[in-house]
Amino acid sequence: MVSADNLKLDVLELIFMYLPRTDLPSMALVSRSFLAGVVPQLYSTLCIHQGHAKLFPSLLSPFKIIMAHPSLAVYVKHKLVSFRCTVGMLLPAILPTLRGKHRLEDIRVHSSFTEEETSELTQISSLRSLALDFGSWNVIDGLPKWTRRLRGTLTSLTLYMCDRLNSDILGATLSQLPKLAGLHIVGCAGFGHGMILQLLNSTPLLQNLSFTITENKVKSTAEPSLDILESVLQHLQFSTPNISSVTIKLSQRKVQVGDRLIRQVIKNYAHGVRRLAFLDCQLGLGSIANICKECKKMERLDIALPMKELAAFTAAICRSSSISTLVDTGLHITHIPQPSLTQEHVRRMMSKVRDLRKIASGGRVWTVGC
Repeated sequence: MVSADNLKLDVLELIFMYLPRTDLPSMALVSRSFLAGVVPQLYSTLCIHQGHAKLFPSLLSPFKIIMAHPSLAVYVKHKLVSFRCTVGMLLPAILPTLRGKHRLEDIRVHSSFTEEETSELTQISSLRSLALDFGSWNVIDGLPKWTRRLRGTLTSLTLYMCDRLNSDILGATLSQLPKLAGLHIVGCAGFGHGMILQLLNSTPLLQNLSFTITENKVKSTAEPSLDILESVLQHLQFSTPNISSVTIKLSQRKVQVGDRLIRQVIKNYAHGVRRLAFLDCQLGLGSIANICKECKKMERLDIALPMKELAAFTAAICRSSSISTLVDTGLHITHIPQPSLTQEHVRRMMSKVRDLRKIASGGRVWTVGC
């Protein structure tokens, strides 16, 4: 009789790769063969939260904990590729154990470090993705030197709430990273979007960009963030032609995004954008139709669905020959009860929009054949 227990171990491991991590402990209890297939996936990513650390009489690194079980430690030792620690007081004890992890590619840390701790951190090499939260002056000052060692591998850099960051340090850092495809500068006080835009000529391969827009030097208007955003898009027109995903989120909720801004988005990104997202804002049907007509490669659109004009909205997105996923962001712009998308609405939209295969709205997901 054929059963899952008769499958070879490598086949089971491949199957378990596609399961959510939350399901793996349950699968491990099914049988001994399942346990053997689950363990490599279960321990390939080690997650230890602050609550776990409090269970021990003294502060221990997650690696010291797992090394108490050599039969399990082998999977972590050879497969550790991602490490995140956002609790500052825990990280200094863990830093020395990260040394020598040559497969470590992704790291995100609360980086309020002393000079000695910074020296330990910057010994980590071969990273593809680096995210630093609340970076101290020691970390920020050492960033150009560190990225010089990472210039051959680093493709994504995130700096969050790093108040010590300035244009000289960021400029020196970006000049070391010719392969950078993702740059995210968020919440860095005193470091405006204008400074970031001036430094983008060092990143010819940039595809993903996010930063905090500042309004303090802009003349007062009814919608200041739209004016700033339009100027940002104009600046990006020639400096970042490879961007494939654009998300626009405004501080003033329910703002109607004008045709002028949409025309600028289309002018900049229609030739290559694959995902467009509009959060906490609304678009006119004419703008939606223009987006769907001009953005020939757009596969996903995140937008507030106009439930009262759903037929006209469907007619507008019918102009797209590539859109396959539609995500309703309407719950982000109002707390007033709104009409819900029904199965009949979904069937009608999918029958009229040629390549539409997936719609998400109100916590539900519809796919073709539902």
